[in-house]
Amino acid sequence: MIHAVTFDVWGTLLGFTPKLSECWRAARQKSMFEALKTLGYDCNMGDISKACDMLDKKIRGDEGFLSTGRTNSSRQRFGSSKEITVSDQVRYLLKLLDVKKIQNSQFTEFVKLYSETSLKRLPSLAKNAGECISHLKDEGVKLGIISNAVRTPGRVIKIILAKYGILEYFDATSFSDEVNVRKPYPKIFLHALSQLGVKTSDAVHVGDRLRDDVYGAKRVGMHAILCRSLTPYFPDEEIIKPDASIDELAQLPAALKSVNV
Repeated sequence: MIHAVTFDVWGTLLGFTPKLSECWRAARQKSMFEALKTLGYDCNMGDISKACDMLDKKIRGDEGFLSTGRTNSSRQRFGSSKEITVSDQVRYLLKLLDVKKIQNSQFTEFVKLYSETSLKRLPSLAKNAGECISHLKDEGVKLGIISNAVRTPGRVIKIILAKYGILEYFDATSFSDEVNVRKPYPKIFLHALSQLGVKTSDAVHVGDRLRDDVYGAKRVGMHAILCRSLTPYFPDEEIIKPDASIDELAQLPAALKSVNV
């Protein structure tokens, strides 16, 4: 019996495109440049861009692969379990830029500028997300969020969800920067289920990635539904099998019935 449904954020509830990612990246670099200039540091946008490239490599880490098919093209990246917090990301950037003497209040401001970029240009809310979540809540289903954060910490994601009026529906949240591990590792899933007070076999996770969402959920004993509304998907490469697949969140109630047998 399904008593709880958890959702991924990026690519499932909120749209995340390469164009938006580049927009946020440029905004972060500009805000860092202006803040450093105000403090009297002599750096340029090129220096900051190179530092951000190095940070990207650090975030990705030494990546191995999880096979999701029979060919190399169908392998998905399977990196380190540990999340690098935004504070550590900013600390690393400042080190690369040779910024040595900085007050705590100034560092806090850098972290704020870096982590709140997405609030200046909000990601889109997935079609039918509000109606779907409201319906599940009315049906008495417990709801949770299980999401990797990376450059947008959980506290900022909550602000975005609140702006769209859906944060109030969730009974539990589990963000990688708060539990210190990324999906697909078990701790981030089990943290949410502990808050919800349900067994893994009584919960379904909904997300857009085979590795992070489907594999991660099924690894701890949850059911998993692959949501393809915002993310390109190639079914011929699938070897990790979700319990159901949907093309938009409006199809989720029916998919849950197929799982709840």
